[in-house]
Amino acid sequence: MSDFSFPKRLRLTASAGFARVFQDKSGLTKRIKTNYFVLLFIPNAGAYPRLGVVISKKNIHGACRRNCLRRIARESFRVQKQLLNSFDIVLLIYNKADQLSKFEWRTILDQQWKKLNAA
Repeated sequence: MSDFSFPKRLRLTASAGFARVFQDKSGLTKRIKTNYFVLLFIPNAGAYPRLGVVISKKNIHGACRRNCLRRIARESFRVQKQLLNSFDIVLLIYNKADQLSKFEWRTILDQQWKKLNAA
């Protein structure tokens, strides 16, 4: 049976993890861009992918909506993580993401995880 949990080791929590993705000087950071978000990712030395989600208050007003988008993103990642390579991933969410339904948001994310794995 597969492990579908989302333990702390799969999260980018410290600023150093985010800085590694944002401030990469070696040119290893790649991106997948949509109208609703950008996925920035860089290979990591671990044996598993890690996710960090960034949503600006300026882009998505209301903590409830930001948390909802964050929960859906984490849930999508949690289900797809078995298929992903070892990357540190930062998901930057734009203001247009607020216009999507939960189903549309989840569908777009699932498609992008597949693209990320192919990259």
